[in-house]
Amino acid sequence: MDISKIAEIIYSTIFKEYPGLNIIYNYLINMAKLLNKLNLPVIWITPSGLELTQNYNSFKKSKLAITLGGKTKTLVLKEKLDKRDKSKQSSAIVPNIIHSLDASHLAQVIITAFENNTKPIITIHDCFGTHPNLMEKLIEIVKIEFIKTYLTESFLDKFHLRNYNVYLTMDTQ
Repeated sequence: MDISKIAEIIYSTIFKEYPGLNIIYNYLINMAKLLNKLNLPVIWITPSGLELTQNYNSFKKSKLAITLGGKTKTLVLKEKLDKRDKSKQSSAIVPNIIHSLDASHLAQVIITAFENNTKPIITIHDCFGTHPNLMEKLIEIVKIEFIKTYLTESFLDKFHLRNYNVYLTMDTQ
C-alpha cells in the first residue's frame, strides 16, 4: 500500500466521522483560492494576538552541475519571482492555521503553568511533559487552556470578517 492510499483512507475516515471538519477545511481552502484571485496574501491573527501572513512566492529553478575529481554534484539555484505561488497558498493554509493555533495554545499552557508554579514544562511540538508528581496538574492546565482558547475565541468568525473587510476595502478603492 502506498502513502497516497493511506492518506486517502485517513482523509475519508476523518471527514466521514467528523463532517464539520470537512466544511471548515473546504472553507479555508476556498478562502485561500479567493484571496489568490484578489492577489492578496492570507493574513490571520492567532488567539494569542500574533498576526501571521502567508505569502508564498514562486521561484525559478536552475540546475548547475559541477564535476570535480570525477564526481558530479548538482546544485539547484532558486530565484525568487515577484509572483505568488497560488498552489502553495491553497495547500498550506490548513496546516499553517492549525500549527498557529497549536502554538497559541502551547504558549498559554506554559504561561499558566508558570503562574501556577507547575514547572518545569517540557514541550516538543504539541506534546507536553513535566515531573511525574506534577503531571495531573499539567493535564488540567492543558485541558483548561484548550477550552479557553476554543470556546472564548471565534477564530473562524474573526478570520472571515477580517478577509471580508479587506475585500470591501479593495472594492471601494
